[in-house]
Amino acid sequence: MLIRTLLLVGAIAVTVALFGPLAGEAVQQMTSDAPAPQSAASTDQPPAIPPTGIHTDGNGHYRVTAMVNGTTAAMVVDTGAGVVVLTEQDARQAGFALGPSQFTGHARTAAGDVAVAPVTIERMSVAGVERRGVRAVVAQGTALPTSLLGQSFLGTLSEVRITGGVMTLKD
Repeated sequence: MLIRTLLLVGAIAVTVALFGPLAGEAVQQMTSDAPAPQSAASTDQPPAIPPTGIHTDGNGHYRVTAMVNGTTAAMVVDTGAGVVVLTEQDARQAGFALGPSQFTGHARTAAGDVAVAPVTIERMSVAGVERRGVRAVVAQGTALPTSLLGQSFLGTLSEVRITGGVMTLKD
């Protein structure tokens, strides 16, 4: 009986590994005779937000629409960026009024070196996940064509995963 159970568990694991999440759900439904155990819902915690899948655009980039201080900003997910990077236009829409003297830093981007100004985003949300006090920089001028979703936001998530061309963000 033990060997039969081990073989069944092994077959399920191989099926899930070979055929992905859909096969895993089907196998779970086929092998689950008993109803799922119920858990007591806690009223102290908000419900968990399910992971959100982001598909690539035609160029292989993962694009999201973020809410930055109550305004929308189109962003490219950039796991190599240490912080969120806003274009000057997105920064102005989000309420940042920056003068030339505030661009005291420099960053190297795919478009070349660009002057940046450090800011803190009061409230930012992406795919239903909200964070407050997010470190960011504003790129001066038009060298950066779109804002970047960097590690100062991504690093607060419990999981960022890419499987089969779909990026999953999990709070």
